[in-house]
Amino acid sequence: MPVPSGINFAWLGTHAAVASLTGWSRNTALDAKYVLGASAAGDGGGTGGQATHTHTATDHTHTGPSHNHTLTGSNVTATQSHDGGATNFSFGHGHTASNSASVAIVTSSSATVFAGANNDPQYVKVIFIESAGTNDIPDDAVGLYAEATDPTDWAEVTALKDHHLKGAGTAADADLSSAGSATHTHSESGAHSHTTDHTHGASTSTNAPKSGLGATAVGGTGGAKVRHNHAISSVSGGGGAGTLTTTTPATLQSSNGEAPFTVLKALQNQTGAEAQAPLDIIGFWFGTRASIPTDWSETTAARDKFVKVKGTGTAVGDTGGADQHGHTSDWHNHAIGTNPHSHTIVVAGFASSVSGVAWISPDFVLDHSAHTHTWTVGSKTVSFYGVQIAVASNTSQTNYPEYVRGILIKNTVAPFAGAATRSVHTMAIGLGSSRL
Repeated sequence: MPVPSGINFAWLGTHAAVASLTGWSRNTALDAKYVLGASAAGDGGGTGGQATHTHTATDHTHTGPSHNHTLTGSNVTATQSHDGGATNFSFGHGHTASNSASVAIVTSSSATVFAGANNDPQYVKVIFIESAGTNDIPDDAVGLYAEATDPTDWAEVTALKDHHLKGAGTAADADLSSAGSATHTHSESGAHSHTTDHTHGASTSTNAPKSGLGATAVGGTGGAKVRHNHAISSVSGGGGAGTLTTTTPATLQSSNGEAPFTVLKALQNQTGAEAQAPLDIIGFWFGTRASIPTDWSETTAARDKFVKVKGTGTAVGDTGGADQHGHTSDWHNHAIGTNPHSHTIVVAGFASSVSGVAWISPDFVLDHSAHTHTWTVGSKTVSFYGVQIAVASNTSQTNYPEYVRGILIKNTVAPFAGAATRSVHTMAIGLGSSRL
C-alpha cells in the first residue's frame, strides 16, 4: 500500500533530483524551517519562531575608590591694627590646608544593549518531501525511529547524528555540512559610556601664617601677628567631570540556548529500491489531528518539542533544551576621559571667628583685615572598578528557530512480506543514490 498522501519525509539529495521521484514533491512550506511537534490538542501547519533572540540588561554604574586632593594657599599681604586702628601693621603670609574631604566617585547609570544571537541549533539542511499517495518510500530515504531494534536493511545515518533537521532554503539542495551550535554568546550592540562629576566637602586652612614672615609697621613701630584661618567651602566641578568611554565592548558568556527537544534515531532505507514503511517508522503530518491517515498514530513524546537525532552520548527518549536561558556577563571597565583630574576651589574670606587672638594688654587688641588667598588644588589620578552586568533571561520561546508545527506519526502496520511493491508509510530522508 502506498504512503498516504500528505505524509512528509526529508530528502538529502539535490533539488533537481526531487523531480525524478515518482509520487513525491518538495514541500516548500518547510524551506528554511524546522519542525516543532504540535501541542496535545493542536493541529499541524501553524508557524512561529524567529531568527534571533536577545536579552535585556539592567542599567549599571561604576564606582571608584575614595580619594582627596591637597590644597595650598598663596602668600598675600594683610593689614592688622590695634588700639582701634591707631597703629597699623602689614605682613605677608600664606596658609596650608589639610586634604580636601575624601569622596568615592559614582558614575551615571548607563544602559547596555546586546545584539541578537542566532537561534539555529546544530543542524544539517534537508529537503522535506511530501507523498502524493501513489508510491512507497524512495531508496536512500531516512525515517525517524524510536525502537531498540532497527528494521532489516535500514541503518542510522551518521551525518545526521547530534543534529537537528532544517529545511534547505528556497530551491536549494540539501547540505550535510554541520552548521549552527547548541551554545552561543552575545556582544554589545554599539558601545555604552558613563559620565561622572563629583565634589569634595568643606575643609579649613591652618590658623597660623607661614613662619619666617615678619610684620612690617604701617604708621607704627611693630606688633604681633594675629593667628587666623580661612574656611574652604568646597572643592568642586572643573576637571572633576569626565566621560567614561568603553575600552572593550561588554560581552555575555556562552550559554546553551537550545529550544526543547526530544531525541530519536534517523534510519536510512538501504534496501536498494522503494520500500514499504517498517513498523513504527515515523513521519511528519501537517494536517489536522482528525485527518491523520488510518494505520498511523501520533508519537506523543514529540509534542511541543523539536527533534534532535540520536548521536554520541544521547539515547532515544532523552530530552533537553528550554523555553528560556540566561547568560553571565563578563567583567568590563572603562577609561576616564580626563585622568589625572583636578578641581576649582571655592574659598570663603577671612574667618570671622579668629582662633588664638593675640593679646598685648587688656586694652590693646589686635584686629585683622579681611583678605583671601589664591589656592592650588593638587591633581589626582583615579580608576574605576569593573562590574558584571545583570542580564535577564530571554522572553519565553524567543529562542525558538523558525518552525512549522507538525504531528509526528508512526506506522502501526507491519509491511506485507514478499509483496511485489513495497508500500511504506514513513518519514523519509533521501540521499539520492548515496549511502552514509
